[in-house]
Amino acid sequence: MNKILVGGILIVALAMVVVAYAVYTIISPTISVTVGEYRLELSTSSANVPINTTATLNAILLYSNAPVGENYTISFYKDSLFIGSNTTDTSGNATLDWNATTLGTFEFHAEYDVT
Repeated sequence: MNKILVGGILIVALAMVVVAYAVYTIISPTISVTVGEYRLELSTSSANVPINTTATLNAILLYSNAPVGENYTISFYKDSLFIGSNTTDTSGNATLDWNATTLGTFEFHAEYDVT
């Protein structure tokens, strides 16, 4: 400790040592690991259907890219409104016939409730 007298005032100078510690974490890049996942694919017999005819909607349910098999219920929707359901066959396929009674362009989707 250094002491200096300046104009009658005693100044005490302390030598301070500052120690800094750096704490950090190394984080690896994120990866995705899929243990198994369901995928539902929807197709139709025809994208252009004459009025008053039937189009067949076909859904195939896959689990880890393989067909699930039979007795899984698939729900079909037209413009977000439920239009029917069917169960899958041994190949994971479920079909629904839709009667085109109204002119227009419609959006269809299928759903499987995993729970």
